[in-house]
Amino acid sequence: MQIVEVEWIDSAHHQGWTARSEWIESLKEKKYSVCRTAGYLLQKTRDSVVIVQSQSDVDHMDAAMVIPRVAVTKITVLKK
Repeated sequence: MQIVEVEWIDSAHHQGWTARSEWIESLKEKKYSVCRTAGYLLQKTRDSVVIVQSQSDVDHMDAAMVIPRVAVTKITVLKK
């Protein structure tokens, strides 16, 4: 399986008492988090990208992550 890095968009969390005007100004800068996850590419469909953390020589896999395709901004092949 290919080893890839998937760049994807995730929700961001903001908390604490802040004036409405300060929140609005801060949201202009960044509304979400940009994440990067690397692993073995198990499946890439129209709806999702699935990567796994580990694979064994007897075809077992561990720690699968399903990323909605709408959140994916970039997929880079690290190793074929």
